[in-house]
Amino acid sequence: MIDGSAPDSTASRLPSLPADLGPVRAADVVVSTVLWLGLSALSAVAGVMALLLVMAADGCGTSSDDGALLCGDGGGLLFFLGIAVLWLVLATAVLGSALLIVRGAIRRRRTWHWPLVGLVVGVAGCAAMIGWMVVLTR
Repeated sequence: MIDGSAPDSTASRLPSLPADLGPVRAADVVVSTVLWLGLSALSAVAGVMALLLVMAADGCGTSSDDGALLCGDGGGLLFFLGIAVLWLVLATAVLGSALLIVRGAIRRRRTWHWPLVGLVVGVAGCAAMIGWMVVLTR
């Protein structure tokens, strides 16, 4: 400014993205989308099937299972608490993987692995739910 030149434009002071960002790989986006749709479908099926688990776990009518936690006064509450936790885990897996896919695509990174991580989280949630039912029926 002292030498009479024009001041710098504001564009030169704004942060810029690194120049080495490559193009978004179409195959990565397609694979991530297909895997995420599969994760969503499997999570929906697992959530609905968890409600049917009560029929497999309910043995309260027989004399041998009268001492089970499920047959007590708070058994229904304990069962639906387990279902709610499973649904929360499945929703976190689906929505979390979707957010991480979008974030990775914006940053131009590979994203195909996030639905698989969500699948592992969902399977772990289902295993925990089955374990919870085993504890409730003993």
